[in-house]
Amino acid sequence: IYHHQILIKGDIVDQNLEFVKNHMLLIPSTDPRFYLLNAEICKKEKNYSEALKYYEKGAKAGNAESMYKYAKALFYGEGIQRNCKEALKYFNLAKSQGNQKSIRFLNIFDQYNSFNGFKDFNAETQKIFISFSVHHKYENVYEAIFIDYQNIELLFYNNTLKSSIF
Repeated sequence: IYHHQILIKGDIVDQNLEFVKNHMLLIPSTDPRFYLLNAEICKKEKNYSEALKYYEKGAKAGNAESMYKYAKALFYGEGIQRNCKEALKYFNLAKSQGNQKSIRFLNIFDQYNSFNGFKDFNAETQKIFISFSVHHKYENVYEAIFIDYQNIELLFYNNTLKSSIF
């Protein structure tokens, strides 16, 4: 499985999706990692809706990384209707299996939600703050309250900067 992941990513060795597809036949479809690998292949092929289906299947089969990636798609509304309640359920399931990305996400999410008024921001604004913190691996959100010019534009156009919080 590890070798398949390396061939899908293409960071260490050249990407070879065809090789992985051919060898996927050797992995039992009952193995939850089967869904994760298929999702990653679909994602690399830019077939996002199919990738999302595999992430969901992997999540329901108990694969923590699939849970994290499915939760992230649900939380951000990427390729699927945004559903924070369902996303948090999967983040917490992945966290209970020790998934470090889910642990970090939930830590950041909880920190932001402790701020007075953060819950009143629209979904796009919450996404900007949380995704920036998660992407840059900040453990303390106070380090992350720096907004680049592209995100300031988004905050302006979705009227967040008109909020009484700013």
